[in-house]
Amino acid sequence: VTDLGGKTVIPGLIDNHVHLIRESTYWTQEVRFDGVTSRKKRSG
Repeated sequence: VTDLGGKTVIPGLIDNHVHLIRESTYWTQEVRFDGVTSRKKRSG
């Protein structure tokens, strides 16, 4: 709990998600792997 001295805080929304059905259809058109030489590098 933080005392904000009567001020209002509105949390930001971080929306991190994917639509796997659509992405699996179009991933080759939307994802670029230029210069990636291995599957390990591609997966992060």
